[in-house]
Amino acid sequence: MQRFERNSTLPAPADAVIAAIASETYLHYRYDEAGVEHYEIEIREDSPTRFESRVVRHAGTDRVPSFARKFTGDRVTIVQTQFWDRSATPYTGELHLELQGLPGHILTRLSLRDNGDGTSTLQGHGEVEARIPLVGKRIEKMLLDKVGDGFEHSAQKIRDYLTEQG
Repeated sequence: MQRFERNSTLPAPADAVIAAIASETYLHYRYDEAGVEHYEIEIREDSPTRFESRVVRHAGTDRVPSFARKFTGDRVTIVQTQFWDRSATPYTGELHLELQGLPGHILTRLSLRDNGDGTSTLQGHGEVEARIPLVGKRIEKMLLDKVGDGFEHSAQKIRDYLTEQG
């Protein structure tokens, strides 16, 4: 198992960010992009204090190393469950990713804190685990790299969305 931590500053207060990203509209914005062949969104809860969603998406494996492709084939199905506790700041949440065909997971604990200057900080820390004899550590390393890229890509999508929403 490998651990990680990432942080990103967002150009809006935490209240505005959580209102924007804890929504089905934002999830469609986030996954309507190149590389995602198909996705399905299920909103499991949308109350004043909690937002929970499940996203199943399918993507090609052209950027996946060949040693990992033997487990996934030429496309991968990613099952993502996420929740946000919106009851008080700092807002907290969790993101759980499973790649079908790979025994293991990515778990990210999330925190969204107001910085008091019109910005907020999104923090993610968690773990990557691939339970595969002989190649598990290599797959964990590959996934760890993708977590870093994915976190920054998500933060940029949030920035773009906030800008577009004005």
